[in-house]
Amino acid sequence: MVEATIPAEQFALSETFRCRPSTAFEAVRVAVDGADGAMALLWATGDDLDGLSSVLDADPSTRTVEALTALQEEALFRVAWTDHVTTVCDAVLADRGTVLAAYGTSDAWTFRILFPEHDAVSATHDACEEHDLDVAFERIYDLEGSLRLGRHGLTESQYETIRAAYERGYYEVPRESTLADLAAELNVSHQALSERLRRGQATLVERVLRPTTAAPPRPPQA
Repeated sequence: MVEATIPAEQFALSETFRCRPSTAFEAVRVAVDGADGAMALLWATGDDLDGLSSVLDADPSTRTVEALTALQEEALFRVAWTDHVTTVCDAVLADRGTVLAAYGTSDAWTFRILFPEHDAVSATHDACEEHDLDVAFERIYDLEGSLRLGRHGLTESQYETIRAAYERGYYEVPRESTLADLAAELNVSHQALSERLRRGQATLVERVLRPTTAAPPRPPQA
């Protein structure tokens, strides 16, 4: 299992992030749909979602955008990407990789990718270099460890973030550390850290309130 990041300007929605820097995107499902190429369902979260469909439609990395639903602080879109985005996806998945999660902010896109063997990561690294992509492999861990975390519904990054928050006294009253402190220590943006904590905490609460649920309604994301 690999957690990798790609700068937004090298992958997708960089213009959207420029217009709406506080917006974050979570890929719910990625598939291939004939001539339409790579398709994705994206949950958008942020404090300014009005008119986001038009912003996405004008983004150079999208071909078509369809607004599916809008909630109070979230909106779901179906997006067809341009050839550039599909080429980057092909490089990231160079050797039978499977994207389990993709999460985008104004800083970068973060992917959680399952590879059949460790050597496949090297093939992906080489493919990304060929396309001049600044891919950073943040974490590499075995599937056993991933499944252990999966029993709690958490991704590796969510687990590490919540553990760091607990150890630094973020949950104490009064708090002994702030989101800004944690973001600086973990080297992530304030927005990305806030989203990661919120999603991880929501998953843990759901597991407590609905312990017989076989799986969360939406797959855990970074």
